[in-house]
Amino acid sequence: MPCEELDEKSAYDEVEIIQGSVTARCYGLFWGHLESGHNPIGWDTSKYETEPAAQEISVLLLERLGDPLSRDMLGHPFPSEIIDEWEELLDDFNELNIFYRDLHRRNILRAPRSPPGLPTRECPVHRKQHAWRIIDLGCKREKNWLTTDARRVYHRQILRDVKQRWEMGDDSPLSN
Repeated sequence: MPCEELDEKSAYDEVEIIQGSVTARCYGLFWGHLESGHNPIGWDTSKYETEPAAQEISVLLLERLGDPLSRDMLGHPFPSEIIDEWEELLDDFNELNIFYRDLHRRNILRAPRSPPGLPTRECPVHRKQHAWRIIDLGCKREKNWLTTDARRVYHRQILRDVKQRWEMGDDSPLSN
């Protein structure tokens, strides 16, 4: 099984206490083998010159979340209430000694509507239900030697960069 999926599953296991409040709920990592000539529904196989050989497939099953921040708002002032909320999400990671570096519009999704989704859990740090959830924990987060204060400073700087670029009309991911 590819390391990326194991790393990401491990990351979700590490933050289990904030699943459903700060991050998506993780239901598990599943894998299996596809026989030669069989492809998952929706895969574009037109790029293959020959029939694909047997392959291993893995799926990290996460809770279905809402949409990211709308691109329609790109180039407009970034809503302060959203920046405040995202700051709190990063503070929650900070409480677990995790430095999250992959902050991007597509990695912060709205919490699901309930019903049909599961109710949002109360955040153990802020004692409230967050409206947003962070995803993509694989390669872009690390437990590190930084102090709590240093992580907070870095997280705030990343948020300032995202906000500034957004208001200038730039939605590209930050380089790490």
